[in-house]
Amino acid sequence: MANIISSRFNGNTIEVTEVSSASAPGVTDDTRYSYVIGTRWYDTTLKDTWICMSTAFGAAVWEEAEDASAIASAAAADATSKANAAILTASGDASTKMSTAISTASGDASTKMSTAISTASGDASTKMSTAISTASGDATSKANAAQSAAIAGASPRANMTVNGSSVGGARVLTVGPDATHGLITTVIEELVDLTALGAKFKALSNPIPAGAVIRSVQGVIEELVVAGGTTVLVTLGLNGGTVDKYGETANLTLNQKIDVIPAHAVLAAPEQIDVCGAITGGAALGDTNISAGKVRVRIAYDVLASLASV
Repeated sequence: MANIISSRFNGNTIEVTEVSSASAPGVTDDTRYSYVIGTRWYDTTLKDTWICMSTAFGAAVWEEAEDASAIASAAAADATSKANAAILTASGDASTKMSTAISTASGDASTKMSTAISTASGDASTKMSTAISTASGDATSKANAAQSAAIAGASPRANMTVNGSSVGGARVLTVGPDATHGLITTVIEELVDLTALGAKFKALSNPIPAGAVIRSVQGVIEELVVAGGTTVLVTLGLNGGTVDKYGETANLTLNQKIDVIPAHAVLAAPEQIDVCGAITGGAALGDTNISAGKVRVRIAYDVLASLASV
């Protein structure tokens, strides 16, 4: 798994925008890792940069960014990316680069200005000054355009940041004044190997901590699960409690999926989620042990880390 450098929220979805790895990306570096069109992959061994052109499952397409045209091609995904590409490829000083970004952004004047501010370097004041200096029209028009953009993209606190990282195989996104305070979203993903299990369930490696709110639970059978008797489907839940708490498959065959958004609840105690072999309906474990199969599980959850004192 590549190391996350930066990511962002798109509605309720986490999008990974920059990663690094000791090797080049492959066809399986796809949507399952939250990559999107335009994601940048830095090969730290060969010092190459790759751009994601397609996130198709099992058939991702990455192109090496050998020149400015490759960056510009990938940046067409949205207006902000387009402006970023323009700044990267434009020649001249900061003002010239910003002018290029504004001219290539789509939308009306306010949208162009918002895009320019979001891509400018420096603190909030510097971003605004740069945007105003490159806006067209008289002084009033410049100020109006800048004000419109500032209102649309204003942050409630100047030092609010979004920090992405990989910790122990999990992807972590923190929204707050730094990487350790605020809202922390963690996404854990594990391929659970059931080969020669000799049991009716197997626990995930990472329990969900007390105080967490589970946002989503997903699973997919990547290799046929073999059991027998009344063990006829796979569930994600608690082997000593609600076996199908987080959903069930229809059967044990390849590509059977679980996609659940649980009701909002704060966990009072740590929760160990298990991959279980269950009876029809998923209400209880089956009577036969699982002997083969693989199930990929992805769980996203939130915790709150108190803000630092001021």
